Amino acid sequence: MIKWIYKPSGNCPVQSEGWFLGHYFYFRARGEQATIEFSEVEGGPEVAYYILTKTEPYMVGWYLNGYVGC
Repeated sequence: MIKWIYKPSGNCPVQSEGWFLGHYFYFRARGEQATIEFSEVEGGPEVAYYILTKTEPYMVGWYLNGYVGC
């Protein structure tokens, strides 16, 4: 279950953050990639970093009905 600090929304960059399975996460989509990073505490050093998608430049950057894209 996700405990949201704020949910993804809006235009570039699309961002969200919250807690998932006891880890703080920060999601960001902008330009050509969407990433998510996890840490033990909010603002702490990351323990995992993932590139979720890599596209042509500027293909990622808005959120609509559960879809991040262009």
